[in-house]
Amino acid sequence: LSAKWVRQAAAGVHASMQYLGMLPGTPPWPESVNIVTIRAGLRPLHGGYHVPVIGTDRLGTTIEKGELLGRTYNTQTLELIEELHSPHRGLLYMIRAYGLVDAGDWGYVMADESGQRTYHPKP
Repeated sequence: LSAKWVRQAAAGVHASMQYLGMLPGTPPWPESVNIVTIRAGLRPLHGGYHVPVIGTDRLGTTIEKGELLGRTYNTQTLELIEELHSPHRGLLYMIRAYGLVDAGDWGYVMADESGQRTYHPKP
């Protein structure tokens, strides 16, 4: 999956350099771009060991309201401390990986579908 993001980032840098005249050619223009105006950042309220339920394969996809995103466990007793659920329907664009978390660490970030709009750029 990392190779996919590296290719996407490299293509974006290449297109930007073409647009700025640093490289020959004309950059490709997207048919549409989603603009996020409202987002929600979900942070665990308790420290512990975080286990995502939603993986990186769901990045950039629509998550339904109430969908379980991940769980945090007590590191000594393995007792479930907390579950993080999607507060609304929208595009998921940041995911917390497995590992230790402190209360207030970033967990997940998602766009609120009601605050998204589509822009159709013209070259």
